[in-house]
Amino acid sequence: MDLSELDEFSRRYGDSLFSVHPEWRKFARQQRDDRSGTVFLVVEVPPPAGADGDLPLSIFTDNEEVTVVFDCFHTHYGWPDASFEDPLVLVHQILNEEISVASVWTGDEWRGSELIQPGALPEPEEWSPPITRVRVRSWKGTDNRDLPGDAVHSFSR
Repeated sequence: MDLSELDEFSRRYGDSLFSVHPEWRKFARQQRDDRSGTVFLVVEVPPPAGADGDLPLSIFTDNEEVTVVFDCFHTHYGWPDASFEDPLVLVHQILNEEISVASVWTGDEWRGSELIQPGALPEPEEWSPPITRVRVRSWKGTDNRDLPGDAVHSFSR
């Protein structure tokens, strides 16, 4: 991917990201922000072959921040002010299944998401009942779980 048409922030972050993951250039594209007219970077990395799931890892550089998205979780980084390593550390943790994403649901309504350690469950006090379902997803699918909502409230650490 040619980074020259990207806004300066996106170009600088793209250089950093692709220096660590050059193979991801094939998953990159540019997108124009309709409001500002700036062109930012979008990288959507498909899960590895044999993974239990089809959730991509997405990285966006719009609005002069880096956004990392996996499953129902996303977080923003004010790179490089907050340290350019932060988004790459999260990406590393997701790829190596050092963390999973837990999302909580009431029926089909998403209530929230958080990062958890593999095998753990989200903190019950973080979510208002009634929680009917907890979905846990990891990059390779090793920690994928679908649990009833009462599993969160009965879980003891």
